[in-house]
Amino acid sequence: MSNATTNRDRIFGIVPRNLATPVTASVFVVIGVSGLMLFFGLFEDSVKEMHEWIGLAFVAAVILHLARNWIPLQVMMRQKATKASALAVALVAAVFIGGAMMGGEEENPLRVMARAVETAPLEASAAVLGISQDEIFARLRKAGIEPAADARSLADIIEKSGADPRRVMGAVVASTQD
Repeated sequence: MSNATTNRDRIFGIVPRNLATPVTASVFVVIGVSGLMLFFGLFEDSVKEMHEWIGLAFVAAVILHLARNWIPLQVMMRQKATKASALAVALVAAVFIGGAMMGGEEENPLRVMARAVETAPLEASAAVLGISQDEIFARLRKAGIEPAADARSLADIIEKSGADPRRVMGAVVASTQD
């Protein structure tokens, strides 16, 4: 194989061209899953740093993918759908960035709702979940968590049982997800 053929089959003369798309897709899946985990507050301490580092790898993979597909990208960029999509994403990003710059650093709404269910009286939490207070106790016991008889909220159960809050909340909503 000649040197010219070898360089033509590589991006920037280094990375084999046939790796650009598979690597980009693979890294995208990890970034997507870890991003969802962060959004829903799952294993944040473990996932955040990995998400950030692999995010940098994703940027590198995208650059390689763009270099590999430069001509098709130029064709795609001329299409109205591409321009409209890019504009929509830019506008959404501008709203979030503008809100952050104006001091609108708000907490994740799902986390706020979960905290409200956790701290509400047990009767109210049960009503929101569409179950009875007795069913909450039954689900917790089934998960190996013994709720105190005098518990007034899920937060109270968490505190008195010493159980992990995610485990308690998971046990309470587990059957409602089936």
